[in-house]
Amino acid sequence: MVLSERRYNLGSHNPMNVSAWSHYVAFARLERTSNRQTPLAVEVLDLETGKVSTIGHSRYRYGGIDWLVGASHFVAWTDMHDYLGDGPPRVPWELHLTDIRTGQDRVIASSHGVPEDEVYMPMPYADSGFVVWSQFHTPGGGLPVSPRPTGPTPAPPVVDLHVYDVEKGQDRVLYSDTYYGPPDITNGCVVFVRSMDKKIPGGDAEIVEMPVGGGPATVISHLGAVAPGRARNGWFSFLVPRSGQPSTGFVLRIPPGCGPARPVQFAGGLDVPHSVPGTDFVAWWDQGASHTMVSPLALSSTGGAVVGDPVTAFSDSAGHYLRVPGGMDANGNQLVLASTNDISDQTERAGPFYLDVITVEQN
Repeated sequence: MVLSERRYNLGSHNPMNVSAWSHYVAFARLERTSNRQTPLAVEVLDLETGKVSTIGHSRYRYGGIDWLVGASHFVAWTDMHDYLGDGPPRVPWELHLTDIRTGQDRVIASSHGVPEDEVYMPMPYADSGFVVWSQFHTPGGGLPVSPRPTGPTPAPPVVDLHVYDVEKGQDRVLYSDTYYGPPDITNGCVVFVRSMDKKIPGGDAEIVEMPVGGGPATVISHLGAVAPGRARNGWFSFLVPRSGQPSTGFVLRIPPGCGPARPVQFAGGLDVPHSVPGTDFVAWWDQGASHTMVSPLALSSTGGAVVGDPVTAFSDSAGHYLRVPGGMDANGNQLVLASTNDISDQTERAGPFYLDVITVEQN
């Protein structure tokens, strides 16, 4: 496996929540507001020209861009009315879709008119011209922001899984249920983690897939406690946490239109990793080791995964510091990382900041 790197200098443009697709990389730019750094602008790097363009900005004085994702020639991004940082995400929001070429913007979903108990920020993901996200079904069914001291226990929240076709401008609900994690999509297949015991995600869970055009929700794996993962480039990588123990990373193949799959371990002994699969590799960041590792991936004769020995793609010890969370994505055979070489004060950095594009080639 051969790794080659190209670095794009963003200057003082502090990136977070990286999304890579086609020949674009989108990110939210952190800006100084009052006594905190807040993601206020949506920016897109064109990898062919090296040009960075600002295509969106939060509409609110104390707002913030919580999440973004690229699809076709659009970027979908969430605008929070009051960016709470580490607080609970129960604040009003809009989900925007902005055309990179024309700058035209439209709101495709929002919390307008939703009861306070049911306002919860969605995390959109995208692939092949579709944006997917989940939000509480309304009216009724939301959990209170804090436990009620007296009175009956509220009904569990019903969550709708939305699919938006960016070219046709059509939104539809693909699935509704209680207690499942944010949906992701790859190869025309929507993938999500669902609780088996109908409790807060983190207990006994299963991985579920559905064709984006509609069809049954099919369980493809059950490994006990499963944390939400990433579906990218025809693979799904995820974490199996162990109580009081290091976690284990797994990857499974998502065939076009969905189909049977078997998870294969790609790493063990991980400390809060972030992982993402490329076309023929899986990359992960291990907080404990402060390294970004890459392992080659291949299809077995039975359609499963074959994982090769890992190599270090990115290391804090080399003077490069990964911007996390959300500072890593993969597009085809390219791994994209948001980084800086100054970690003296993570909240007050002036830069420079970079996007590192690492091309992974098999020997």
